[in-house]
Amino acid sequence: MKIRVTLMLVAAAWLPLPGMAQPWPDRPIRLIVPFPPGGGTDILARVIGQKLAETLGQIVAVENRGGAGGMLGADAAAKSAPSGYTFLMVSASYAVGPSLYKLPFDPLQDLIPVSLVASVPFALVAYPGLSANNVNELVALARSRPGEINFASSGNGSAPHLAGELFAMRTGTRLVHIPFKGGAPALTEVLSGRVQLLFSTVTQALPQIKAAKLKVIGLSSKQRSEALPGVPTIDESGLPGFDLPDWFGVLAPRGTPEAIVARMSEEIARHIRNSDLKGRLAGEGFEPIGSSPAEFGRTLRKDMEEFARVVKSAGVRID
Repeated sequence: MKIRVTLMLVAAAWLPLPGMAQPWPDRPIRLIVPFPPGGGTDILARVIGQKLAETLGQIVAVENRGGAGGMLGADAAAKSAPSGYTFLMVSASYAVGPSLYKLPFDPLQDLIPVSLVASVPFALVAYPGLSANNVNELVALARSRPGEINFASSGNGSAPHLAGELFAMRTGTRLVHIPFKGGAPALTEVLSGRVQLLFSTVTQALPQIKAAKLKVIGLSSKQRSEALPGVPTIDESGLPGFDLPDWFGVLAPRGTPEAIVARMSEEIARHIRNSDLKGRLAGEGFEPIGSSPAEFGRTLRKDMEEFARVVKSAGVRID
């Protein structure tokens, strides 16, 4: 019965909807990325946008609108007409926003889930000169030198920042947080040795890891990464339950027709699970998912609750 209802909704997306003279889509679709160009969210949005354009028959234009940890672009999407021509690609940082900002929109009501596109673990990477080579050695080192081991992040209140705070909380260590304006400058500082640690997405850190310019202490996901199969997770290294990967998903303004949401979700899933694209993304550290709207909604709520606990316990504030 559920399958039949889903098929009916998908089929309905081909039909003219109230207020629409032509079947959807009959003009270009806007995909807002609430970050500057070049990051993981932007890269994935452009890959998926190109594939969607091929099957939908319309341009999918990526529009970068960065600021406030992704919340400015999200606000613009939330206030867009729910016509099926505006979507938003977000990362796990979207789940942090409600704990740090007084938002002009409701992130669970004004934007609705379409699909959880992919996830990627954070790699806890270290400057090669650091004496610790695994989680146990790092914890022992940090406990022997409280307040002397530092970690970079892509910004105060970012998902990598909170991953570092969660690690410190779970291990009973005192690490010093040093925020930067983006993942690239944070990575540069660790490569130089001026900062010792960083939670970086596997996608971003992979070239430097393969070149032995960084060493990996552990991964933030429950499962190992296909891109780094020999690297253990933090969970299996003595911190059971440590599971805080980055993820990327698509949202739509509240009121977007259900048939269009269903169609877009199905199209994303079909492309992301395509063997060629799946292999390409997995090689770069992504885990292709292509979930239903309901599944993405559950992930979003779970991570909002987890990030809220970390923000409160660590006393994270946005200046």
